[in-house]
Amino acid sequence: MLLAESLADVACRSDRRCRVASGQWFAPYSGTLVTVPGELDIDHMVPLADAHRSGAWQWSPELKRLYANYLDDPNHLIAVTARANRSKGARGPEEWKPPDRSYWCRYAVDWTTIKHKWDLTATPAEFAALDGMLNTCDTAHLLGVAVTFEKPHLPTFGGSTPPPTPTAGRLDARYDSCEDAQSAGEPRVLGSQGSGRGFPKAMVPSARRWGRRSL
Repeated sequence: MLLAESLADVACRSDRRCRVASGQWFAPYSGTLVTVPGELDIDHMVPLADAHRSGAWQWSPELKRLYANYLDDPNHLIAVTARANRSKGARGPEEWKPPDRSYWCRYAVDWTTIKHKWDLTATPAEFAALDGMLNTCDTAHLLGVAVTFEKPHLPTFGGSTPPPTPTAGRLDARYDSCEDAQSAGEPRVLGSQGSGRGFPKAMVPSARRWGRRSL
């Protein structure tokens, strides 16, 4: 990604070109030019954790790997400042927006396009935030942006039939215990921060007390 997105000639530390030493990159979240590659992170426009919550939890390992490393869409993976990327984390546009407001239109267009391409869902709060960001687009910009909603070429993998994708309403569900959530058929989210029992902490607040004793 550093080689592909540099605005200037790139110098590498060796002939193997495994590590970039210098170049010039425009970091869109902050609207700044960066010349030190160590100040950059490669960010998934729609974070892996958000994709997981939005439907990727039912994907095969091969499809998850394809999403994580998808290079056919230049807006799927982008170079941004490490500071902005750490600030964003796994949050969606309802919780985090780029500091550079002039990028909101492009951000919302790319986020929406990626979610549509990969059949990922959006919560009502997320949809409202995207709608607000799209309202910052002027007519000329919208006419100049070619937004297509064609599905990427994705291989079909075998395996058992996945469980149904959770609806937006179930994302707001709350349970008194992990056992109640499991009985209701809620999918576990391995590695979810603060849960310790595999369910999002907002879904089962009491799960926090388990800390590191479980997963």
